Amino acid sequence: MSYLMCLLPTRLEALSLTISSAVCGWISFAFGGIDMPLRWLFIFAVIDFLTGTIAAGKSGNWTAKESFAGLLKKVSIFVIVMICHGIDVVGHVEFMRSSAILALSLTEAGSIFENIEAMGYGYLIPDFLKKGLKKL
Repeated sequence: MSYLMCLLPTRLEALSLTISSAVCGWISFAFGGIDMPLRWLFIFAVIDFLTGTIAAGKSGNWTAKESFAGLLKKVSIFVIVMICHGIDVVGHVEFMRSSAILALSLTEAGSIFENIEAMGYGYLIPDFLKKGLKKL
């Protein structure tokens, strides 16, 4: 019987499980689930923010105001995905969210390449990628 009592969560564990379940449920509702395209968009957004911060620091142009603006931009990206998912649900379609994720991912990838060039490592990016992203 004492073994079974050890399996029951403490109050703090139960509270943290409740909060994390609520947050994950809300994210799943708002974004239509956390699938691979959304994960990649998140990865691109984080890499873009990090490379942008490094590039700004390397050039001496980093400010807290600009960094905060970059974070707001990243939040707005995910708000756009939420809105597009809502349109998909209301309109009984399945393309707005995916289209938004694709377009935003391409934008983030282009920004990452720009940041890499600003850091002085532009020679690492193949020319066909530079040309392709400029056309997009």
